[in-house]
Amino acid sequence: EVPDNINGTVGKIPVFTTATTVGDSIITQSNGKIGIRTEPTANILTVTSDIGNGSDGIFIKDPFAGTTRATGTNNPMLSLGTSTDAGSTAAIFMGQSATATDQDTKIEFARTGGTLTIACKGGGALRDHVQFGDATSATPKSVFFGNVGIGTTSPQSTLDVDGVLKVRSQIDLFAGSTQVLSIFSSGGTNPFINSPSGQINFGAPSANTTNIFVQGNSSAKELESTESDKGLILKSPDGTKYRVTVANGGTLSVSNV
Repeated sequence: EVPDNINGTVGKIPVFTTATTVGDSIITQSNGKIGIRTEPTANILTVTSDIGNGSDGIFIKDPFAGTTRATGTNNPMLSLGTSTDAGSTAAIFMGQSATATDQDTKIEFARTGGTLTIACKGGGALRDHVQFGDATSATPKSVFFGNVGIGTTSPQSTLDVDGVLKVRSQIDLFAGSTQVLSIFSSGGTNPFINSPSGQINFGAPSANTTNIFVQGNSSAKELESTESDKGLILKSPDGTKYRVTVANGGTLSVSNV
């Protein structure tokens, strides 16, 4: 039965304002477009919201706010829009559990710190896997947690590359905060290996007695061996290897290897 008391506006979707009265709702339709709390624009759906402090957008309220996850009362679980609340977070939870901490996956943006985090459940808790952003620096940062694989789904180290690794400038090796080795090209096409300490040590597995193998021509000015019982191994044109050692006083000894 249609109520007798109808007071509506053209384009507004009607709603019962009392049990017997129909008035305007917050939804407007015009030319196939819908606006919620606003007149429709060129978009199919336009939403203006006054939820929260300075908020504007579509908000699905976080069902875990104030319980297992410490958030404000107006923090959304999913937010498409903006918020002037500097401490707000917006998160998308995916999973089947009833609490935020037991969800399988989440994507969360925190305005405090300006970070976007992708986390997956592991070891009984949500653990950060990838994090983007750093509000304290002009240079954005991307952080990957755990082992990262490129070309492999089973990375065995912090960075595991299955394929060709191309570095266009320089590779630096550090022991803690101390740089111990640098491989680089000094402005040209010739490669250089440099150690800040001035010393580079070469080692080999016990099954391989060759510590340094040079194929082709070598233009090194100096080659030093400080252990008298090891010396240098030289290979003759016929393929025979000889060990050359020096004793105190400069006496040289040559033996077959």
